[in-house]
Amino acid sequence: MPWRSQMRMIRWVRAAVRSWARPGSVGEIHSSRPAGPVTTCKAAGRRRSAPRQPCLRAVNGAAPTCDDRRPPTGTDRVAECAQRVQADAYINVQGDEPFIAPAAIDAASEALVHLSAETLAVNAYAKLHDAASVIDHNVVKVVVGEKGNALMFSRQPIPYPRGHRPNYLRQLGLYGFTRSGLDLFRRLEQGPVERVEGVEMLRLVEHGHGVRMLAVGDEGIAVDTPEDLERACAMLRSRS
Repeated sequence: MPWRSQMRMIRWVRAAVRSWARPGSVGEIHSSRPAGPVTTCKAAGRRRSAPRQPCLRAVNGAAPTCDDRRPPTGTDRVAECAQRVQADAYINVQGDEPFIAPAAIDAASEALVHLSAETLAVNAYAKLHDAASVIDHNVVKVVVGEKGNALMFSRQPIPYPRGHRPNYLRQLGLYGFTRSGLDLFRRLEQGPVERVEGVEMLRLVEHGHGVRMLAVGDEGIAVDTPEDLERACAMLRSRS
């Protein structure tokens, strides 16, 4: 079978279904911070009473409530879903990230509850340990500032190691947005750097909005190439 067909299979059968199931593996997502009246909070396939607590719901890009049109990015698609799914915050696990840990999703939901007013989103990242990934344009790198917000995303190796050897960080396909942040993202125009790099979180950075970066454990790989496919299949076989 041609590798492109195999890629479709791994993404839409194994990877997408596995990623779709990931939010269902996390605990109940809710906050103890007072807010408007919310009677139920749905996560992990369970329902519980949660009066006067903001509800965070996991919405995946494959959600059946989305339109069939193709928005420019996965986050734009989630923003369309959010117009039909009312919640205070949203978590997006990309379909090409089949190994995202449930604990990472829990951490993203907790971080959303404690965001500062000027920060509209959270994005998970992990350390890169091999040189091949550093120079791989399919692996998006991120530079994180002293306050924990993203300074820059790029498919190039950043920062450039002119004087010292830096710690390279990989952006993961795990995003969390407040409702206002997701609505703003949808209304913002794609900037020139986002269009060139093809990294959607640059939209907030280019327009001067904060993206809080969240360090998490990285269990696996993103599936972007035929080589990734082979490694992902091997990892899935070893865990089955």
